[in-house]
Amino acid sequence: MDQFQTYHWKVRFLVAVALVCLVLLFVGGPVFSQRSHAYLWGLGHLLCFAAWSALLGVWRRDWTYRRLFWVVIGATLGGSLVIELLQTMVGRYFSLVDMFNNVVGSLLTLAFFSSQRLVLPLLRRRLMQGIALLLLLVSCFPLGRVLLDEYKARQALPVLADFESPSELERWGGADISLSGDVVSHGRFSLKAVLTTDHYSGISFKFFPRDWRGYRGLSFDLYNPSADPLRVTCRIHDRLHSANDNAYSDRFNRSYLLPPGWTTIDLDLEQVARAPQTRTLELSQIDGLGLFVTQQPVSKILYLDYLRLRR
Repeated sequence: MDQFQTYHWKVRFLVAVALVCLVLLFVGGPVFSQRSHAYLWGLGHLLCFAAWSALLGVWRRDWTYRRLFWVVIGATLGGSLVIELLQTMVGRYFSLVDMFNNVVGSLLTLAFFSSQRLVLPLLRRRLMQGIALLLLLVSCFPLGRVLLDEYKARQALPVLADFESPSELERWGGADISLSGDVVSHGRFSLKAVLTTDHYSGISFKFFPRDWRGYRGLSFDLYNPSADPLRVTCRIHDRLHSANDNAYSDRFNRSYLLPPGWTTIDLDLEQVARAPQTRTLELSQIDGLGLFVTQQPVSKILYLDYLRLRR
């Protein structure tokens, strides 16, 4: 393949990658079952702007490195701002993290892949490459932290949540939550949830090991600090339920009247699997667990501790 053919093949490849990346920036990604998948998808911004910067460098081979550098950085910052503003119009959020990753992607191309970089003195080139790699590590740090938390969650099985680490709070959503050492059933801490007077108020377990096959039951401890009984509903659903219409009859639902103090809830996973009216809930693809109250006249406090699977 001669130099002319190589050049045009490279341009065609970069154009194809750039166009695909442009579409994915606005279409978004699939529904992720694990946080690490979502963080990894977010790092696609690095690839997008690395490809676009490489395309500009190949197209304008006659430019000096200084000119290419400032045009690429300026275009990256300006383009990032425009893209983030446009994304807010299609139901997405403005993200400074994405803008940072965009700049890192462009710097990686400028430091390692642009042919113009070869005119730089070796020391300056190595310094720039070192800075680009350092920024790449910063970009990848959140993914690494999440991967470590997911590893810890898998190692802790059959315990799903024991709230002995602040990182466990990131696996939950919903009401105002915090770790508390005031009331515990196991270990040093429990989860404290402040429930509001909204029609539905509760907490949801979003990120956890999804395969519950091989276990017979699920147990957890709830503490009601009020002098009055508190009715709490537990719901469990699988991935198919999330992908469809989230019908009430297509998941496990059960309510419990909690007296003051601690109550241990024991669920039979066979009953959980048989809960949907028209199918079997897939215990290999559990997608969510929630605890909620309905139309409370005043705000309530609920403590949760020691969520574990039983063989």
